[in-house]
Amino acid sequence: MASTSPGGDDGGGPIFDSLAKFYVSVAIIWTTAILAGSAFLIANRHEQCIRIRNLLLALSSVSCLHVYWILCMVAYSMGDKYPCIAEYWIMSIYLPLGIALFQANSMQLLSVFGIQEKLLFAAQQPYKPHFIDRAKSPSRYLFQWKQLNLVQRTELGIIVGMVVQVSASHTPSAIDVHLLISHL
Repeated sequence: MASTSPGGDDGGGPIFDSLAKFYVSVAIIWTTAILAGSAFLIANRHEQCIRIRNLLLALSSVSCLHVYWILCMVAYSMGDKYPCIAEYWIMSIYLPLGIALFQANSMQLLSVFGIQEKLLFAAQQPYKPHFIDRAKSPSRYLFQWKQLNLVQRTELGIIVGMVVQVSASHTPSAIDVHLLISHL
């Protein structure tokens, strides 16, 4: 079993034993595969199966999750140069943002499916106008909230959650800042 103590067995500095070499090589190979896949998607963005997805959102989510994974993979080889507080801060930013962006991308794809399903259903049904009386709503914001569909409400919730997560993680205490600076 490999030593996971900071600095390895020699007491300091980066670790570059066989396990660290394996982690770094897997990270390089996986990053190359991610870049090749991203280049393929960007080059073929005019294809219908790629156009129905929000490519920028999909690549942003994959990038956030990939950066988090890479930093976790190389944390072992960096030894005591990679303090736990830095790993915690990176985990509290990149992982939730990547998952939130991935969820937003999935909701947009679900929206496309819902629109296609409504078009199919509407083609078979006669048109019935739908009016909402604005005077019945207690406030303008409640009226606007009621006008949003499920996808828009979910995206708004994701945005609020991302802002809360970044603001909560972006305000480290003075002790955390001192520990982070002392390890650099």
